[in-house]
Amino acid sequence: MRFVRLFVIAPVALVACVQPRVPGPTPRPSPPVARPALPPLPAPAVDWADRTPAAGAWSYTRDGRGSIARFGPASSDALFTIRCEAKGARIFVSRVGSAAGRMTLRSTNGAKAYDALPTGSTPSYVAAEIGARDSQLDSMAFSRGRILIALSGAPDLILPIWPEFTRVVEDCRG
Repeated sequence: MRFVRLFVIAPVALVACVQPRVPGPTPRPSPPVARPALPPLPAPAVDWADRTPAAGAWSYTRDGRGSIARFGPASSDALFTIRCEAKGARIFVSRVGSAAGRMTLRSTNGAKAYDALPTGSTPSYVAAEIGARDSQLDSMAFSRGRILIALSGAPDLILPIWPEFTRVVEDCRG
């Protein structure tokens, strides 16, 4: 029995010898790390096909020389024209402008540039001559909703693509 008491008393005695745990000082939070300010993100570039097209509508007419489709606001001069000269199967595209330069016709399938010269008309237009079978005309006719006519030194002209444009091309291909 003495032996049993020893087993009971010994653990209790050992527990009594252990000092109670004293909490230490609370750690201070470390100061926030100063990080350099990030430069602002550049504005995303807006693809020309996502920009708003010019206000206006297409019209189509025929005359003694061939056919013509005009785009522009109602009761105003056209911003852009495509004309078929039946004699010679030539197509002329023109837009508002006064200085000779490169006129780029862009569709969702690609772009092609042409030399453009002032027409000498009032208001001032510049025009480029294109062969009736030029593949860029097909590319524009089948563009996804809009086309872009760029002229060096002038703002881009974005137009909706309507059947009037294609009708002039088809007239010239007869």
